[in-house]
Amino acid sequence: MDRLREAAEKLSKGSFIIGDDALEVVPMQEHGGRSVGDDLFGVSAWLHRLSEDVDVPYNTVKEYRWVASRWPERHRCSGVAFSTHQILAAISDPEERWAAIKNPPLDARTSKRRWTPETARHRVGYHEPGPETV
Repeated sequence: MDRLREAAEKLSKGSFIIGDDALEVVPMQEHGGRSVGDDLFGVSAWLHRLSEDVDVPYNTVKEYRWVASRWPERHRCSGVAFSTHQILAAISDPEERWAAIKNPPLDARTSKRRWTPETARHRVGYHEPGPETV
């Protein structure tokens, strides 16, 4: 189990590295905003080029960039999966988002406070149809 947790932690760190570097290459802009280089090479073109250079699908680079923009490094929680950060990124208010990740719900199965993808989805108001698990 420790080996699996270590691998999951490496995946999360790798996802944030890709997102952070994509943000460095192409910073986030206000909706409809323009940067100096847009006339020659727009955001989408830059992200496509970056995705080809690192052999990561365009939509993955685009999503990791957005998640990294919502979670500055000082607000990320080690031990919490990138996928949980990704789901909680939907919380629009930054202060609420950053406070939420530090206050995980009680896991009924383990009796410990921790985030799971299911509890994160519930926190942001997304409820999947079907039976709930314990």
